[in-house]
Amino acid sequence: MMEDQGTVEAGGSGPNAAHNQVLKPNLLHKLEGSTNQIHAALIIPGENGVISVSADRSVRVWQLRDSGQFWPSICHYMGAAATSLSYTHSNRRLFIGLETGSIEEFLLSQDYNRMDSQRVYHAHQEARVTHIVVEIGRASCRERV
Repeated sequence: MMEDQGTVEAGGSGPNAAHNQVLKPNLLHKLEGSTNQIHAALIIPGENGVISVSADRSVRVWQLRDSGQFWPSICHYMGAAATSLSYTHSNRRLFIGLETGSIEEFLLSQDYNRMDSQRVYHAHQEARVTHIVVEIGRASCRERV
C-alpha cells in the first residue's frame, strides 16, 4: 500500500510554483508470501486488510497483524486459476472470476477468517473472466477469449 508524499522541486516560486510540485509515493506496507503471479488485489475498505487472487488458484485475505506484517487469515484454493475479483464491503460479498469462465460468489465472515461459497455462476464457456463489476441487485463481467 502506498500514500503520496509531497515534495517540491527547486527553482520554483511565484504564481506557477504549485505546478513544480512533484508527488512521490511512500511505501507503507509490503505483502510477501505469494509464490505465483498476482492477477488482482484490492484493499478492504475501513480495515487493515487486502484480498488477492493469483495464478496458483489461491484467494488470500491478508490481515495486518500486531507485528506490523500482513499474514493471510484465509488461503482458499479454487478449482481453476483465479483471474479477477470484486468485493462489496456493505454485505461482505466476494466474487471471484476464474480462468474457466465461471464466477464464484462467497460471503466473508465479519472477522475475515472464513469465506463460505454462496453460488457459482457459469458465466462463460472456456473464456477467462478478466473483470467483474457488481452493483446492488446485479453483477456483470467481461471475458477474454
